Amino acid sequence: MTEHSNEGGQLKFDQLKSNHRGFSLVELMIAMAIAILSLGAIYSVFASVQKTSTNNEVNARVMQSVRTSIDLMESDIRMAGFNRFGVAGAGIEAASAINLRLTADRDLDGAIYTDSSLSDGLEERDLERITYFYDAPNNRLRQCLSEGTKDEWDTVAENVENFCFQYFDENNDLIAIPITDLSLIRFVEVSITVSQSAGISGDISRTITRRIYCRNLAMK
Repeated sequence: MTEHSNEGGQLKFDQLKSNHRGFSLVELMIAMAIAILSLGAIYSVFASVQKTSTNNEVNARVMQSVRTSIDLMESDIRMAGFNRFGVAGAGIEAASAINLRLTADRDLDGAIYTDSSLSDGLEERDLERITYFYDAPNNRLRQCLSEGTKDEWDTVAENVENFCFQYFDENNDLIAIPITDLSLIRFVEVSITVSQSAGISGDISRTITRRIYCRNLAMK
């Protein structure tokens, strides 16, 4: 009886031992393969989301830079030649593919002030002579208020890959550069391209071209 009982106990022990054995090498390799595939899928989704987010962020910055720059230039170019009393001699002083200098009698006193350091300290006098210049070597669009006196240049846009001014007469015909008669200008077309790196996606570039009517020049 005792011997039979021991055999029964040994059988139960062997069963318990068999049920608690560890993973085999094949099972571990399968588990690792599944884990690696899962992590790869998760990383792929994360990378895709990150790429899309970066693209959207860079695209928004580039578009904002392009639009802000061209809106600023449009506002100033539309004022070119503003000369309510006809004695200020306002107009366009220089016009090339990368440089535009214009004047406007903004304070309505019949004169164009190019010196912002006058005793009355009128801030608007800074805006009576405005220059835009494309600094191609440094990929910058720059602006100068009161050029010829204080010559303080500000950067309007960075990462400007391409920029161009074109000029058209009253019939919308293109005026060849160099322009010998600046009084022919009625429209100024501005084209600006801003580019910025988006990491692994490469560069994102956006271009805006806008033709601006110089309504004050048409009155001359």
